[in-house]
Amino acid sequence: MEFIKSKWRTITFALLIICYLLFIVVMDKRVDLLYVAGVIYLLVTTLLFLGTIVGIPGIILHSFLKKEKAALPFYKGAVSLGSGNTNILAAYGLILLRDYQPGKALDLFQKAKAGSNHFLYHKTMDANISLCLWKMGKTEEASKTYEDLFYYPDLERIEDFSPENLEEGMNKNHNFYPQDFTTMAYLMFINGETEKCRYFSTISIEKQMITHRLMITSDNSPTTKGILTKPSGISKKGLS
Repeated sequence: MEFIKSKWRTITFALLIICYLLFIVVMDKRVDLLYVAGVIYLLVTTLLFLGTIVGIPGIILHSFLKKEKAALPFYKGAVSLGSGNTNILAAYGLILLRDYQPGKALDLFQKAKAGSNHFLYHKTMDANISLCLWKMGKTEEASKTYEDLFYYPDLERIEDFSPENLEEGMNKNHNFYPQDFTTMAYLMFINGETEKCRYFSTISIEKQMITHRLMITSDNSPTTKGILTKPSGISKKGLS
């Protein structure tokens, strides 16, 4: 069943071609039969993706209307019906994690990760998985998960964690942000990996300082000053 779901787009395209050739070309425009085939297709699609269809109202309530509690029954129903939609699984997992149910959340995050090949999505799910492991008391596994994420997919591991080698860590993974380094350093700290903790904490601080300097430079640039000093009445507060 899961294989059919994963190939449903390809199957749909093939069915469109077959129906056109059969009902329009060969059978000389039997539109009535084409309508019947369309209804059957919609019924099969609904049965295959019933869980996702049930979960969609939850996404709307949660993401757009900010009604998390109202979305919960839809997420529960979607998961119980076997939905493999990554957005539904991830959103439900976050609610469970905040509700102190890291074990259940971990299972959902792992399923969501398996359903996507996108690097940044994998990064987010791995970070959530690490937090679940930490909440479950599996601090060493949590730290390893986050560290493996830093070297994903196959970056060379850092051997020298001295202050003189900060540049290697700064430039190793450009998809890692200050908050990522802070979280990883904290997990290393609670596991007694003080050298790594100090190293990655310093990188986090350095990256935050760089971002701060860039913001100051941008605010003081001639272009920005020109915008702010035009006699149009636009103030810096208005731009922000």
